[in-house]
Amino acid sequence: MVPGLRTDIGRLTPRPFALHAIGDADATPHGPLVAWGMTLPDGSAVTVDWRDGPPSDVTLSTNPERAARLHDAELVWLRPLTRTAA
Repeated sequence: MVPGLRTDIGRLTPRPFALHAIGDADATPHGPLVAWGMTLPDGSAVTVDWRDGPPSDVTLSTNPERAARLHDAELVWLRPLTRTAA
């Protein structure tokens, strides 16, 4: 389950995440960026591969953890999306 995820009208609120190459614990907290992703209202996740410059492959996964395994990457949650007044 997505930590800190709210439910509105029985649907999950989308939340962004990054997938990073699994880094060396002695070097940096996270390795290079592999993909950007977002949870979808049904709990699944969509990711956009970012390894080879401009975005390339788009992947749909059953959940963010599965997306991380498919990309052989570490899941890093980003700040939840918020709405701002116009």
